[in-house]
Amino acid sequence: MGAQEEKAKVVENNQKGFLDEIFTKVRDQLKDISYVEVITATGDPKLKIDSEKGNVLDAVTALQILARTTIELDGDIVMIIPTTKVNGELKINKEIMEIHKQNVDAAVQNWKSFMDTILGAISLIAKLAGLGDIDIRDKLGLTSIVPPKGS
Repeated sequence: MGAQEEKAKVVENNQKGFLDEIFTKVRDQLKDISYVEVITATGDPKLKIDSEKGNVLDAVTALQILARTTIELDGDIVMIIPTTKVNGELKINKEIMEIHKQNVDAAVQNWKSFMDTILGAISLIAKLAGLGDIDIRDKLGLTSIVPPKGS
């Protein structure tokens, strides 16, 4: 192997190492965005919500939560819906549920757009590094979790 070929091999190995490092960092960061939490609440509109809190519930302690949905990256969904008792029966508050559903739909769309952007950027970096088309979702362990863009 000539000096030129050895140098090319070193550059290629460095690029792969760099990308593996990026994949590891992104995979670690996905833990922070591994779920979408939507809370529909009542309270003072002037109340400051501290978005730096690790748990969204810690940020909304002064509000009355009316509905709450958590959608995890693996597809698990937990929903707490607003109900009232009427003649001994639980009734769902449909007006609040409609508002909450709109909020959940917007949050899921925003999350999906964000994930598509991140995955697209990583894919572009891989192509620019000369690694060609690689399955970014597979590299990040998202193959069965995040559907490909457009699905």
